[in-house]
Amino acid sequence: MSADDGRTWTNVFKGVRIGDTVIGQWADVPRGGILSGGVLNLSVPQGWNGSVPEFSRNYVTGGFGGSKWFKPCNDVILNPI
Repeated sequence: MSADDGRTWTNVFKGVRIGDTVIGQWADVPRGGILSGGVLNLSVPQGWNGSVPEFSRNYVTGGFGGSKWFKPCNDVILNPI
């Protein structure tokens, strides 16, 4: 969701993890002003089981702009205020 409470764009994603890749489809939803969709494949770091700290885009269609996502960190040492 865009920083303006999703008025510019809001996406949904549905995918399946196969090994170190998540293969799926993304789409904009009517909440935002941009409407598109396509394929989005993500890489998952090797060796991670259970909790996944990040995803990286490795293939996309339809003009999707995001490329890397991180799990929020509330650890003061790793994420100082």
